[in-house]
Amino acid sequence: MFSVIYYKYYLFYKRVLKEKDPYITAVLSFSFAQSLLINAILKMVLAYFYCLSYGKWGGIGIVIFLIFINYIFYIRKKNGQRIVEAAPEIFGSHVLSVLLTVIFTCVAISFMFYGADWEIYMLEKCGSSPWEIF
Repeated sequence: MFSVIYYKYYLFYKRVLKEKDPYITAVLSFSFAQSLLINAILKMVLAYFYCLSYGKWGGIGIVIFLIFINYIFYIRKKNGQRIVEAAPEIFGSHVLSVLLTVIFTCVAISFMFYGADWEIYMLEKCGSSPWEIF
């Protein structure tokens, strides 16, 4: 599934935006989308079960970590080029692959907004201010 999403990001940056290096741009945007999901889910779990949160540096650290991991996997090991050459699709359907990529991206972006609101709600419900926690 991630290879399909990476491939669609690559095609977007190669054909639509005509980037000079669509491989690295796809890695950066894919890492950012992944980090939005991971940060939101991690903050929701911490707020719900432990009444804790972490600040912007924790989130930035997750973004940097994912960029590093995806850079190694897709660029250094040349898996990005193999994926582009293979042109993966979900069940051989271009429409289904694009739909999955759009849904993944929209869900990731929506977590950026709604995840923070839900976290603040849960922290206020715990009795702690969301602004006082490390």
